[in-house]
Parts: sequence; C-alpha cells; structure tokens
Amino acid sequence: MSPAAMAAWPLLLLVLPLLTPAQQDCSVSLPAETIQKTPQGSVLFSAATTTPPRCQLALESTAWTVSPKADRGAHGWHGVRVASFNGSAIVEPEYLGKAWTYSEGTSNASLLVKNLTIYDSGYYTVTAVWRSPSGIRQSESTQPLSVRSDCRISMPRKPIQTEVGGSVLFSAQITAAPRCRLASVVWVKARYNDKDTTSAEAPLQVAAFNGSARVHPRYRGRAWLYGGNSSKSWLSVKSLTRYDSGFYLVTATWGSDEGEVQSESRQLLSVHYACEVRTQHASLRSARHETATLLCRARSPLCALEVVAWFRIISMQDRELILLHNGSDLSRLGPNYVGRAAGVRLLWSRPDDASLVLANVSLGDAGKYECQHEWRQGGGFEFSVADIMLTVTKDKITEVATSPTTKTTTTTTEQDVPLRSAENGAHGYIAPAVSGVTILVLVLAVSLLAFYFKRAQRTRIENALRRQQQNTYDKLELSQVRTWRFSPVALPQHQVGSTEDLRTIVGT
Repeated sequence: MSPAAMAAWPLLLLVLPLLTPAQQDCSVSLPAETIQKTPQGSVLFSAATTTPPRCQLALESTAWTVSPKADRGAHGWHGVRVASFNGSAIVEPEYLGKAWTYSEGTSNASLLVKNLTIYDSGYYTVTAVWRSPSGIRQSESTQPLSVRSDCRISMPRKPIQTEVGGSVLFSAQITAAPRCRLASVVWVKARYNDKDTTSAEAPLQVAAFNGSARVHPRYRGRAWLYGGNSSKSWLSVKSLTRYDSGFYLVTATWGSDEGEVQSESRQLLSVHYACEVRTQHASLRSARHETATLLCRARSPLCALEVVAWFRIISMQDRELILLHNGSDLSRLGPNYVGRAAGVRLLWSRPDDASLVLANVSLGDAGKYECQHEWRQGGGFEFSVADIMLTVTKDKITEVATSPTTKTTTTTTEQDVPLRSAENGAHGYIAPAVSGVTILVLVLAVSLLAFYFKRAQRTRIENALRRQQQNTYDKLELSQVRTWRFSPVALPQHQVGSTEDLRTIVGT
C-alpha cells in the first residue's frame, strides 16, 4: 500500500458512515409545529407510523403522555399518562370523558382531547411499540399544545425582591374579548418555603373583587385592591415582614355564552432583612496552595455587619469555629486555626462584606462552610446564615479575564453554566470542533508513524537479505578458488612459478 493510501484511510473511515444510506426503521412522527387552542375547545393529535418490512408484525401498542417541559428526562419528569391503546383503548381516570385514543392498524395513532383548559397546555408525546422476531422496537414523537384564552390575566414573571418594612405593588394585566364579562378577581398568597423563611399555613385569600373590594382581616390596614372592572388589577401591601414572602396568585373569572372562563397568573415575592447575609455562588473551586475567598455579604450595601462568625461544618451536629468577629476590630480564631493566623482573615473590603480569606489552602480544607451574622433589629436581635461549598483540586485552575475588573475560572458551577452559555453564543460549538480536529490529527499521526515503522522494518529485512546473499557469493568464490588451487589442471606457462607465487595468487 502506498504512503498516500495509508495516510488517507482514517479519513475514509470518518466519511464512510456519512455516505452509507441509513436503513429505515420502525418510527412514529407528529408534526413539529405548536398547536394553538382556546379553552373549551378540542384538539386532535394524529401521529403517522412507518412500518418497513424489517418490522414484520403490526403495531402492538401506543401510549400518550403530557409533560410541562420539552426535555422530560433532563428535568426528571417523565410525563403524565393520558391514554394508551393495546388492542383496546385505555384512558386514565382523570381524563375519562375528556380524552379518547384510536389506532388504525399500522397507519396512524390519534388522541382526541376535549373541553380544553389552560392546564392542558404542554408537550404531548406518543410512544409506539412494535414486536418482531428480532425483538421489541420503540419510537416516540412530541408535539406542543398551547391553550390560551382570549380572556386572560397575566403578571410579570420576574420575582420581586424587597426588604422588611417596605411595600410592594403587584400589577396584573387583564385581556378579555368582548364576549367575556369579568365577574371576579381574587388574590391569594400560596404556601412558600425557602431556607430562610417557612410559610406552612394554607393558601390565604388576601383580597377579592366581586362588584366590591374585600380584604382579609389579617391584611386590613396594610393591603389595598385597585382596578375593579378595568383592564388592570393592582394589589398593594405595605409594612412587609419575612412571612409575607411567597407566591401571590391572581385568578380572574369571566362569564360568557359558552360558560364560565377562568385564567390565573402568579408572581414570587421575597422579603428579606437588609442585613441578611448571602453568598454569590453556592460553591467555590480552588487549587492547592492558592488563596480562596469565601464570599459573605449583606443583602443591602447600607448594612454594616456586626457580629460575624465563620464555621466549617463537620456533620449535621458538629461545627468547627474558624473565626469570630464581635462587632469591633477584635477577631478570634478557632483552636484549630490559631497556627494559621497569617492565612485566615476577614476581607472587610466594605462594611457589608465579611468574606473569609483562606491562604495556602490544602485538600483538607475542602468542605462546607457557614457564615453567620447577628445584628440588632428593633428591640431584639436577628440572625442570618449563608452556606458555601469549597472544593480543593490538586491542579491549578486557569483564570480567564472577563472584564478589566472581574475574573472567572474555566471551571464553572452549575448555576454559572446557563448564563455563560448565553453570553458565549456560538462559541459553545468551538470545543466539539477542536476535539474532532484533534482526534483526526492524532489518527493521521499514528498512521504516519505506522507507515514509517513498516518502511524501516522492510529496509532492515532487505539489508539483511543483501548481506546474506553477499556472504553466499563470497563462500562460492572462495570454494572456486580453492578448487582451482588444488586442481591437477596444468597452468599456463606464464603463470607457472613457485609455491610461494601460487600462494600470492590465491591470497593464502
């Protein structure tokens, strides 16, 4: 094989799968476009199935599921089963009288859903199963459904962040067709849980409008409802506390010739103290022998932190004190950190910043850290906690400058990935391309090395054969000379001489 052919065979291996036509398999397909419907309407999903000869038997079963997200597996959500067909139709109890499924041999599978509501919106997936002598074959396809009423109410999706003692104004936009007659608007505070605030009570109706405004007794004097029958509805709440945090739902109800129509929307309210501490990220990654800064700052830059303590969490019950700052310039190190006094300190770049600086970190410093802050609030004290996970690696992490004043590392946390991917845009395709080129270069390099190795091996063999042939020729000549020396044939007259002359002639 020529050197050019040997160098080109890796390229042929890469291109050959692209040139080979794919064998058609059993498949099911739904249209890709989103179906737009209105409440009280109906929708018919029709899936076409392809059954080539390799799927020797007919379509065995189909199943329909609905999921609120397109990528069901990535979100740990496998969908809610609506109906299935396996010789006969089976409809789930919650869809009885609302959904029907059909299957016509091997040609198509259909799902009919009636009396649609906005909660029927989602991604509908059909899964088809064939059984043949070669085994079970399965295929699925998804089509989105959007149910939007021409009578609806909507709120901004962005959460509202505010401080204790402040006020908030919720605004809901009402869009209604002439056929819809607004009957009522109801505002409800739903149950809410986070690491700082737990609202365990049942959903509470804050205010409602049904010809006139009504406010719950718990909110009288600090909640007001505006809007009435206009195109907007507002809810204002003042003197907020941490327990006002939660999802606020607004539900509008209309009367129409087709019956009652409802629409709802919600927005998250998060109420915090100005001096509550927080971390920028849930985790931090650092290399050995480097300096790690664990961020801990107040939510408001106007807050001057008072008593700050840093702990390293050993277990659910045990915490190891690292550093305690009592509100003055005095800081005290924990017993296990006294020997590192030069490498453990608070940043104090601003009055609201009590970030912990650990110099010359080791693998033993990895773990979960807790920042605690206690401050005076009114006639008592309030307490806040923020956690951060530190990971220490053996290798140094390369830093990449993102702006003149900030830096980021090439190792990202889970929270950073979506934002950076959005910022980088098409640069996300560079890494796979570089990896492909690198693999191709390595394959070519190995091919060239193999070619030169084989050529060198062939050269060595040829040289050995030449030496062997040369030795054979030398032995043959020597044998002829010896035969000529001791042969009784008379020598020519001019070659006759003494024995010494003969030895000179034959070289012995």
